[in-house]
Amino acid sequence: MSGASRRALFLDRDGVINVDHGYVGERERFVFQEGLFPVLRMAADAGLRLVVITNQSGIARGYYSLEAFAALTAWMEQELARAGVPLTGVFFCPCHRVGNGSPFDRDSYWRKPQPGMIASACQVHGLDPAGSVFLGDQPSDIQAAAAAGVGQALFLRHDPTSAAVPPACRPPGYQEVGSLAQAAVALEAWLRRELPAGAMG
Repeated sequence: MSGASRRALFLDRDGVINVDHGYVGERERFVFQEGLFPVLRMAADAGLRLVVITNQSGIARGYYSLEAFAALTAWMEQELARAGVPLTGVFFCPCHRVGNGSPFDRDSYWRKPQPGMIASACQVHGLDPAGSVFLGDQPSDIQAAAAAGVGQALFLRHDPTSAAVPPACRPPGYQEVGSLAQAAVALEAWLRRELPAGAMG
């Protein structure tokens, strides 16, 4: 591996990329999080690949279709590319055992906290999980990162009274942040530790 050439910033979607209004499946309800773009630009400028890792049980629950999710994802990718932060990939899991008999009403190795989506992203795009970082706002994000061998995880804890990540489920490099602005500071510090001198300009 050379520098950041095979490193990634893995991101949850709802609550990290967009405001989590609950089962967001339409453009009308999709609002980019304040402070997101500086984080993405910092990572992209340092050579990290940007990869979305998202559970989408709204599909299993029948709240929106695969086609609607695909259309929203295509629009999101276009908007991010237009902002100068193109995504390398979007990996999603539509499955969840909800008891409605739908084709996605089942358990899946891809559904966080399982590591399947991250492992697949690493295989498809030749990424090094140990040299990468995950930014998520749910304990299941951090648990998936740890299970996949991701070296650094930033837990975006919007509410300090919300569920914490059990210590046994945290990667070696684990840090809690209260906002995307704090995540940017933590990411910059991590990049300066991890990348060769001069790689960040």
